[in-house]
This record gives sequence, C-alpha cells and structure tokens, in this order.
Amino acid sequence: MNNTGIGFDAYIAYKTNNSKIKKRLNKIGLGQLSYIYFVLYCLFTYKLFKLTIQQDGQQYTYEKVWFATVSNQPYFGGGMKISPNSCSKDGLIELTIVYNLSRFKLLLLFITVFFGAHTRLKEVVQISSSKFILSVDKELPCHADGELIGTTKKESEITYTVSLNSLKLADVK
Repeated sequence: MNNTGIGFDAYIAYKTNNSKIKKRLNKIGLGQLSYIYFVLYCLFTYKLFKLTIQQDGQQYTYEKVWFATVSNQPYFGGGMKISPNSCSKDGLIELTIVYNLSRFKLLLLFITVFFGAHTRLKEVVQISSSKFILSVDKELPCHADGELIGTTKKESEITYTVSLNSLKLADVK
C-alpha cells in the first residue's frame, strides 16, 4: 500500500464512486470528469473534523482538519506529490495533515501538491514515525490508495504501523 487516509480525499472518493454521474460519464468515456465535479461539490459540503495524534509518547491535537494521509512513498492520486520525503525503504511512514485552511486556500493547495510545495504552508504538517495512533471526533470515510475501504468509528483510534516494506492499517470497520 502506498498511502491511506481519512477525511476530505476519502469523502470525494466515496461520493464519486457512489454517484450516478460517474456511471453516466463512464458510458461515454468521461468518467474522470466526475472527480472534478465532486472535488468542487465536496469543497462546499464537507464538514471538518478534530484529529488527535499519538506518536512516540507525544500527543498532538488539530482542529478544523480537512484530511490526514499516511504515506510510504511520495505520490498520491495521479501524480500529486503529497509526501515529498517519503521513502518505502526507510522503515518510516509519513503523516500529512491539512488543517485550518479556508475552502479557497484548499483549492490553491491542490495546485502546489503536484510540486510538493504544499509542505511550505503553515497549515500542512508532516511527521515521520514507524507508528501513529489517530483519534477522530466523528465517523469519517477511509481510503487506501484512493479506494474507499470503510469508515472510522466516532472517537475510535486508528493505528498505522510500518515494518520494512509493509504498512498495516487496523480498526476500520
């Protein structure tokens, strides 16, 4: 697995993959346009969440979170460089958190992600570790490599660990 995450990106995947729009557009070979439509739709309907992270004995809390993605390589979703410093051979995973952004600034962030420049924004945090425990304040969709794999439970913990050449995700229903 290259990356897995919760929040806005998984919500887009959920909405897109369960839409009649995508099915109709797929029939005429334009299914990818449904993704653009749902990015814009979700931009105005998505509800932000609170995220608490436990890592190496430390606890961090972020308010107004758009998404959190755990990566084991730099790229995500068709060439976006979500985690520029990720390396699948270093025994670490990288957590990228995007929070406290206006909806307009989030749109601008998508442009910078293709170059890895989003990491310069104060609203983007990246942490490296071999293990993260994430807690959220509500149910959220969860994806792995862009495919919806379930939903987090409200106030549950999601544990991400890595061993060399593997990433393990637990506690998603």
